[in-house]
Amino acid sequence: MLHLFIEKLLNLFQECCKKIDIMLTKNIISKNNLLFKDLKKIVNRNQFKGNFRKIKIEGINLCKQWMEEKGNPDLCIFEESAYKNNFLAKMIKDFQNSDTKCFKLKNNLFKTLTDTKNGINIFFIINMPVKIFNEKLKEEAIMLDGIQDPGNLGSILRTSALFGVKKIFCSNETANAWSQKVIRAGSGAHFFLDIYENIDLSELLLKTELPVFATCPHSKNSIYDFDFKKPNIWLFGNEGNGISKKLVEKSNYSFAIPKRFNIESINVAACVAICLFEKQRQKMSK
Repeated sequence: MLHLFIEKLLNLFQECCKKIDIMLTKNIISKNNLLFKDLKKIVNRNQFKGNFRKIKIEGINLCKQWMEEKGNPDLCIFEESAYKNNFLAKMIKDFQNSDTKCFKLKNNLFKTLTDTKNGINIFFIINMPVKIFNEKLKEEAIMLDGIQDPGNLGSILRTSALFGVKKIFCSNETANAWSQKVIRAGSGAHFFLDIYENIDLSELLLKTELPVFATCPHSKNSIYDFDFKKPNIWLFGNEGNGISKKLVEKSNYSFAIPKRFNIESINVAACVAICLFEKQRQKMSK
C-alpha cells in the first residue's frame, strides 16, 4: 500500500511540473527558430549592447551561485529531459513572479549550445555591465599584463576572490575574462569581483596612490624582504615574457619568489596565490 501511495505522489508531482512548464516556458524545437539563432550568437561570442554584455553561465552550481549572489537571470535555458529535476522545478517556480524568461530546448538543439558533457544541462544568459574605471586607484588591486591562458586567468580570479582582492585590471593583451573557459576555471569568482578589461596599465599606474609591486623572476629582491600589511597594487605578467619592461619601470618595487631548484619560473596563477597568501600571513601575524 505504501509504495502505491508514494507512486501516486510522484505522478502528481510530475503532473504539477508539466503544468508549471507549460505556463512559464517556451519550447524551442527547431534550429530555424529566431531565438535559437540569437542564442547561438550569444554562446559563440560575448555580445555587447550599450554598456552591457550578454554572458552565458552554465551548470547547476554556477547558476545556483549566481542566484545567491546576484538574483534572477534574464534568461534560463534548459534541455527538455532536465526540467523535471527537483532543483529545476523549484527554480521555475521561483521565476513565476520575476522577469526571468524560461526556454526549453530539444536535447539535440541544447547540445549545440553547451560544452557540458555530464549532469543536468542548464544555463543562464545574464546582462553584465561593462566596467569603466576613471578615478584614482586607492584600494588594493591586481593588474594583469598579457595573461593568455584561460585556466591561469580563471585561477587568478578565484584566488583573488578567496583573499578578498576585489579589483582586477586586465590589459588589452589579457585573455577575455568572460570566456566560458575562464568562467569555468573561476568557479563563481567573477560574481564577487570588479573586473576591468582592455585597460592601459601604463596609464592606470599613474593614477594609483598605493605602492606597486611587480613580480620579476630575475629580481634580486625576495618577496620576504617586503612588508605587505598595508594595501598595495600587485602586478603580474605574461606566462612566457613576464611583465613588460615599461610597466616594471613604472612600478615602485620588484621581487622574485625564491626557488629551491633551477626551474625557469613559477606558474603565474601559483605566483598570485603565493603573494596573496604571504600578505595574509603577515597581516595575521602582526
